[in-house]
Formats: sequence, structure tokens, C-alpha cells
Amino acid sequence: MKQLLLNKAFALIMGLIFTHIVCAQTTEKRLSVYDEYDDATVLSDYLETSYCPHEISVWTSGGVSMLNDRSVSGKSNIGAGGAFGVGYTYFIGKKWGLSSGLEYAFYQSKISLNGFSDANANYDILNNPIIYNARIDNYSEKQFTGLLNIPLLVQYQTGGNHLFYAAAGLKFGLPVYGRYSGSNAVLTASGYYPDYDQTEIWQNDLGYGVFNINENKAKLNLGVSLMGTLETGVKWNIGIGTDLYTGIFADYGLNNMLKGGYSNKSLVEYNHDEPAKPIMNTACVLADKFAPLAFGIKLKLAFSVGCRDLLNDRKAYKNMQSAVNQDDDFFDFETPVQTVDSIPVVSEINPADTSKAETSENMQTQDTAAISVETPENTQISDIPKDNAGAERWAYLEAAKERRQKYQQTMNNAAKTSGKNMSNYSKSIVTLNAQQKSVLDDYALMLWIRPRYSLEITGHTCDLGSDELNMQIGQERAELAKDYLVEQGVAPSRISTFSKGESEPLYPNTNEVNRKKNRRLEITTKK
Repeated sequence: MKQLLLNKAFALIMGLIFTHIVCAQTTEKRLSVYDEYDDATVLSDYLETSYCPHEISVWTSGGVSMLNDRSVSGKSNIGAGGAFGVGYTYFIGKKWGLSSGLEYAFYQSKISLNGFSDANANYDILNNPIIYNARIDNYSEKQFTGLLNIPLLVQYQTGGNHLFYAAAGLKFGLPVYGRYSGSNAVLTASGYYPDYDQTEIWQNDLGYGVFNINENKAKLNLGVSLMGTLETGVKWNIGIGTDLYTGIFADYGLNNMLKGGYSNKSLVEYNHDEPAKPIMNTACVLADKFAPLAFGIKLKLAFSVGCRDLLNDRKAYKNMQSAVNQDDDFFDFETPVQTVDSIPVVSEINPADTSKAETSENMQTQDTAAISVETPENTQISDIPKDNAGAERWAYLEAAKERRQKYQQTMNNAAKTSGKNMSNYSKSIVTLNAQQKSVLDDYALMLWIRPRYSLEITGHTCDLGSDELNMQIGQERAELAKDYLVEQGVAPSRISTFSKGESEPLYPNTNEVNRKKNRRLEITTKK
């Protein structure tokens, strides 16, 4: 009957937790931060400050425990203890939450007695009043208890990605299991008869003498336990919506779990039915209080629920940022971004080496590989205000047109000098294809969303051509990318351009495949 009631209580609690989680998942209204906010700073602040109010968790703990508290005699030793359970936390803010759940915890301890003496008033087998005296030597007893605990905790946590947390509250423990196991022992018993002022020390038929006590095992009659509990540690974010708690805990029993049947009992009692077989009780009767006491380490895996849309927004935003920087942490807005992406471009041709020349059409078909930076859903490059940089941006674009004209003239003159018309080749150098523009659109969008970031664009070439020409080609490639970004609304002051020519190849320039990989732009995001 008792076990049936415990099973029903467990099913009821788990049903309530499950119902709450399902309702939280299906009733929360969708809030699209991309539709609600059109300012990058507001968007970042929203994702950084928002939180999931619902969290479910599973945990396990282990450490040391005791059951006999404030024992009046004997020596109490600690034993192993531990627990496992499930829980639910409702956060009323980013820092405060209320937690509950269900756990099964076990506690054990050991008490040793040697030379322990006890006396109690009783009647012998002939119904004469006596003072029964008993001495126990070499006795030890282990106690085991299993409790179904219901914790009620208040939790506090700091802000940030990996945060400190502390929780305190109460645990109500329903006894599921309770036993004790006693060892062999030697009992020396005697009886004092006050009516005759006489002590009997050796009369087995009356229960006096030296007896060997055999091992004894029996159940413990326990009631509900009330414990104070405390835990603290670090909460690690191991993924969007997933956290790992690592900490230490302590449980302290506040009430006596032993039921009234043990009150006023002695460790050894006179057996009226068989005096030669004294009654041996549990050593728990010697304690002022029988209650759990445990401490150790705790691991808890927690999952945010009921905020699917917020988690999806965070994932989309983090994916976009990770494409720009594989090591950038979404929640750490103070971490500088240092990532390198490349945009392959067309071949260099040494004007003096016409045997290596290719048509502009062939070179254009080779220029097909480009990186991809994910953008938030429903957000387009057209959303960026084109007057973001004002007069500075338009002045730069006017100067960029003149620069490109001079560059093309320079390349045409070089081609004529070498005896080959390179006008088509020069044009391909200063023209971005659709795929390259798509990549740069993603960078423009990233700069719009994160106004504190900037770019460094470096042009690289293969070894075809002179050093001077390759430096010029690398610089023009970087400038071309900058021009496009400025046209999309990025302030020119946020973009720096460089050229390293053929000085830093990624692969040996031994074949056209490697040369194609070396012809690239490196874009580094910085803060």
C-alpha cells in the first residue's frame, strides 16, 4: 500500500511537470526580433538580454553521508551517499529562479560500540522488579536509507556565458527504504533486585551471564524527513539552450525520522519469553536524532524549453557570426573577432609572357568558388540604409570611379607594351561576379548588424606576373571589394585595404589548380 501511494505521487508530480512544459511550448507567442527591431544595436541587446523562463534538468550527485546525528554513545562513521533525479526551474528574471523536482537519494552510515553499558528498569521471568544491566563489546551496525525527495529551492545566478550559481531551500523526503545490519557481538548481562538488594550475574535461565549476539538485520521504522539543502558552483553554457551545472551540495536533516515505536527503548532489552536470548535493538535508539547528513559534488544537465523561437533566433544569429568567425561566442560581445575568409578571383597574367595568357571568358568560368556567410532569416541586404555614411561615402565612391579608370588605363598600356590587348582581362579584374557580390553582401549585412566591427581586406595573387604588377593587382582587388561594400552603405572608414601580391601563397605555385587557390582576397573582421 505504501509503495503504491509513492508510485502515484511520483506519477502525479511528473505529470504536472510535463503538462507545464507542453503548455509553455505551445502557448508562447512568436516574437520575431528581425521584424520587431530594425536597429542592429537593439537586435544585439535583445538577444543578449532575453532569457528562457523554463528549464528542465536531470542530475546526479555523490559524496559522503551520515544518519546518526548527535549520538550519545559510540563512534559514528560516514558512509557513501548519492542521488539522481529530474527537475524544473522557472526563472523570474535572468538571475533568479524557483526550482523543484523529484530525486531518489540514498544515505548510509556506521556506528561502532565497544564497552558500552546500559541499564533499564524491568521485570524478570518471575515478574520480579529488576534493574537490567547490559554491556556490549565489539558491536558495529550499518544503517541504510533511501528517500524520495521533493526539493523546493530558490536559485541565484550571475550574468554572462559561464556563470556562478547558488541555490538554497528545503527537501521533503518520503522513506522508500530503511534497514540496519548489526554484527556479531558479546553481551554481558546481570540483574539487580532492589527488593533483595542483590545482583545476579550468572544464571542463564534468568537471562544473566555472557552471551554471543549473532548478526541481526531488520527494517527501520521511519517517517517523513525534512532537510535543509544548499548547493553552489558554476553553470556552463555548452550550447544554445543547453547548460551544465557543476557544483557542490550539502543536505542537513532537521527532524528525527525515527517513529514513536523507538522512543524510550534501550539497545538491549530483557526477553521475558526467552531470557537467554536478549532482545537487541538498532543502535539508532542511542541517537538524539536520526536524520540524513550528506555533502558532495553534483552534476546537472539542463535544457531550456518553452522558448523555441528565441532559441532559433539565437541559432540563426550565431550561425551567421560563426561564418564570419569560427571562434566568436554569440554571447561574448566584447571578444575581438579575428577570422579570415577568402574570395577566389581570376588569374594574373604576366604581360611579357603571352604563352600563359588565357581569355577573359575562360578565367571568368574558373572564378566560381566563394565563401558563404549566413544571414538572419527575412533579412536582406536591401534593408541596409544606403545613406548610412552620408557625404563621406559618396565622396569616396566618386574617387573610386576615377581610381578604377586610371587602373584600367594602366593595365591597357601594359598590355600594349607587351604586344597583347589586355582590356578584357583588365575589365575582369575590376568586375565582381554575382557569387562574389553575394559574399560581400553578407559582410555588409554583418557590419550593419554589428556597428562596432570593421574589416581588413587583403589582396593576394599567384606568381604569374612581375612583383610590381602583382602588388598592384592585389591592391585593386581589395579596393574593388571595398568599393562594393561602400556602395551597400558601409562607411569607408570601417574598411582598410592591403596587398601582399604573391608573397604569401597558400599552396606552392606549381600548377594552375594551386595558383587559382592563391588568387584570393582575405577578409578579416575586427572590433
